[in-house]
Amino acid sequence: MDTATRPIWSTVEPGWPVRSEQVEGVTLGVPEGWRPEAATPAVGGVTERAFTGRFPGELLAVAVMPEADPTHNLRLWVDATIALIGLPHPALAPAGLLEWAAEGEQVGWAADLGVDTCLTYQGVLGDSPNLNRCYVVLARRGTTAWRIVLSLASAMLPGSPDEGVTAQDHVRAAAVFGGLRLG
Repeated sequence: MDTATRPIWSTVEPGWPVRSEQVEGVTLGVPEGWRPEAATPAVGGVTERAFTGRFPGELLAVAVMPEADPTHNLRLWVDATIALIGLPHPALAPAGLLEWAAEGEQVGWAADLGVDTCLTYQGVLGDSPNLNRCYVVLARRGTTAWRIVLSLASAMLPGSPDEGVTAQDHVRAAAVFGGLRLG
């Protein structure tokens, strides 16, 4: 595993109880106690399954686009959504984006996942008094693309020290993404 070109939240020791599930052909950890939402009907060829947690804004959403154009800019799947509604996923409303960063292409993780492209994002969402840390993975192999959105309740304010964010939030994200396998 090439940890130099992976986001830290995919490499730290996981610290959260999850159950391994296959969702839309994707294997990943689903937090214990999170409930599946009704399946979203395919729109434009994209299918999505989602799970919600106990706290406001907690979401795990897995979307698959089986006929993606490999020449299109994959970043637009997130960037256009943010430009239109101010959030990386519509189910995260009414929170506002407080901090957001495109972490760029994750070459090592792409190789580990067996995909052509892997991009990640991370940020903090807020809807007083709730804060959520949000992680997004975009990946494409040939003409199949995936978008995975994870939003977790967080006590870490925007700009918090990296050590605190790792200890409180990234360990939980690692539990979800640590066993990630893309169909």
